[in-house]
Amino acid sequence: MAKRGWRIQIMIMPMIDDKRPIKQIFKEYGSYDVGTNGITKIEIYQEPGQMGYVNYAALFQGDSICMRIDLSGWGVVYEE
Repeated sequence: MAKRGWRIQIMIMPMIDDKRPIKQIFKEYGSYDVGTNGITKIEIYQEPGQMGYVNYAALFQGDSICMRIDLSGWGVVYEE
């Protein structure tokens, strides 16, 4: 008897390549949300780290970056 099964293919996209707008970044002790505390936009970028590139979030107030956060251990919520 022949076996039948499903073949599932999963594609993992690097965070830096995902161009969806970001609504929120969060960690167990807090979060930053677009639309609160003057935050108008959150963008992902990379900086060189010890063993490779590290993902960072740039938080904007208007056209200026008000804060940069190393995203190690942070979750990201995208707008749908």
